[in-house]
Amino acid sequence: MSGLMVRVGGSTHESSPTATPVSGKAPTTMALDRWRTQLRLRAALPLLAEGHPVARVAHAVAHAVGYATPSAFLAAFRRTVGTTPQRYLRGAETPPAPSPGP
Repeated sequence: MSGLMVRVGGSTHESSPTATPVSGKAPTTMALDRWRTQLRLRAALPLLAEGHPVARVAHAVAHAVGYATPSAFLAAFRRTVGTTPQRYLRGAETPPAPSPGP
């Protein structure tokens, strides 16, 4: 069965129950839910980095990247990145994509 094609930015990526990280780093596999979270957070970073207060845009960003609520988005961000989006953006001028982990 062919994987689902997902368009992010200017490129298309194929998803599967286990997928190679989009980052292009050493090939590893990860569960679909973890891959999906990584993809959503990568898509959120440019939206968050536009300079608007996170509290004001969290709702729009959450929905734009597929979360039902801002709290679900913020919880996934904190769980994956280890801090809140606001603190993360204060610490990086150009935020890198979240690492795929071990």
